[in-house]
Amino acid sequence: MSVYLLPLTGIDYMFRFHKYYVHLFLIALGVVLYFFANFHRVAVPGAVFGLLQQKLGVSAPYITALGASFMYTYAVSQIFMGRMVERYGGLRIIALGALFFTAGALLFPNTHTMPLLYLSRVMSGFGAGCFYLSLVRELERCIPDRNFGVSLSITVFLGYLGSFAANAPFVWFIERFGLFHVLDYTGFVILAVSVLFILTGARFQLTSINTGRHFELDSYRHVLCNRYNICLFLFGALNYALMYVLQTVVGKKFLEDICMFSSEKAAWVLSAMSVISAVSSMGLAFLSRYFGGRKIIFFKISAVISVVAFVFVTLSLIFSFRSGLLVSMLFCCLAAVATMSPLLVVVISEVNPHSVSVTATGIMNALFFFSVGIMGNLTGFMMNLFPACEVNGILVYGRNSYLAVFLPLLLFSFAELYFAFRLEEPGKKKLNQK
Repeated sequence: MSVYLLPLTGIDYMFRFHKYYVHLFLIALGVVLYFFANFHRVAVPGAVFGLLQQKLGVSAPYITALGASFMYTYAVSQIFMGRMVERYGGLRIIALGALFFTAGALLFPNTHTMPLLYLSRVMSGFGAGCFYLSLVRELERCIPDRNFGVSLSITVFLGYLGSFAANAPFVWFIERFGLFHVLDYTGFVILAVSVLFILTGARFQLTSINTGRHFELDSYRHVLCNRYNICLFLFGALNYALMYVLQTVVGKKFLEDICMFSSEKAAWVLSAMSVISAVSSMGLAFLSRYFGGRKIIFFKISAVISVVAFVFVTLSLIFSFRSGLLVSMLFCCLAAVATMSPLLVVVISEVNPHSVSVTATGIMNALFFFSVGIMGNLTGFMMNLFPACEVNGILVYGRNSYLAVFLPLLLFSFAELYFAFRLEEPGKKKLNQK
C-alpha cells in the first residue's frame, strides 16, 4: 500500500505532497539506471561481437566470457537482493548499485586488458542487479495498489527499451563515433544520473532499516524442496536463456556471418526482438486473464514454439539454406514467447507461502542469468571448435561453427519442452509437493 494514502495525522499536507513528488523523481532516476542496466547487459558482447574481437585480438571464448561474467554476477546478486531490499529499503540499494554500475560503465571503455575488462563487467553486473527489485519495492511504497500493476508494467517496458537501444541505435552511433567513444559518453550519462540520484536521495527522508529482517537459510530450503518449484524454475531458466543468448551473445554475429546481413541490418533484427519481447510481456497478463487465469498453457505453447524454431534453424544450417528472412522470423517468434516472467511470478505466488515468495522469485531470477552465462560460455567454446576466416580484420565463423552452437541449443529447447509438460495448472490452491 502507498504510504502517501495514509490519513493525515498532524502532518502538513504540503510537506507530504512535496515528499511524494521527490519520491517519484527518485524512482524515475532509478528507471533510467534500469534502462542503462538493460543496455549494458545486451550491448556487450551481443551488438559488438566482431568489433570487440577486432579491437582486442582474442578468440570467441574470451568475448563470450565478457557477457557471461556480467550474467554470473547479476545472477548471484539476485539470490540475496530480495532480503537486502526488505532490510535496507529500495532507495539505499539503488544508490549502492549506482556506485558499482557507474564504476563498471566508466572502466570498460577506458581499459584494453582482459582482466580489467572482466572486472568492469563484474562491477556492472552487481550494480545492475540492484535495480529491479528495489524499484518494485519503491513502487509498492509510492503507488496506490490499484495502479501498481500498470506502473510496474511501464517500468519493465522502459527497461526493455534499453535492450532496444543496445542494438540498432547503438550500432548507428558506433559507426559514426566509434565503439569506445560511445561507451564513454553513456558512462558519463550514467555518472550524471547516479550523482543526481545520490544528491537528491541524501535530502530525502529514507525508511528506517528493518533490523528484523535477516538472511535465513530455511526459506531457501523450503523453496528448493518443492518439486513443483524445481520444474518451474528449470522451465523458466531455459525459456529465458535460449532467447537471451541469441540477443546478448551470438544472434547478431550469426546473422552477419551466415545470413550475410550488414551490421546495421542485423542490429535492427535484434532491436525488433527487444520490442516484441517488451510488448509480449505486457500482453501476457491480459491474455491469461482472458483465458480464465490459465498460465501453464502459455508455458507449453512457448516450449513447443522454441523447439520448432531451433529445429528449423538447425536444419537450415545442415542443408546450407541461408535465408535471412526465415531466421529473422524465427528469432522474433522466440522473442515473443520468451517473456514468461510476469506469469512465472504469479505462479510462484500461488504455489509458495507469502513468506518465501520473494525468495523464490530471487532464486528464479538467479537461475535465469546463470543459464544465460552458461549458454554464453558454451557458445564461445563451440564456436572455437572450427577455425574462422578473417575478412577485413574481422573473424567470420562458418556453418560448422554455428552448427556446433545450435545443436546444444536445440537439446536445451527439448529440455524446456520436457519441464513445461511436467507442470500442471496450480489454480487457487497452493502446492506443497515434496
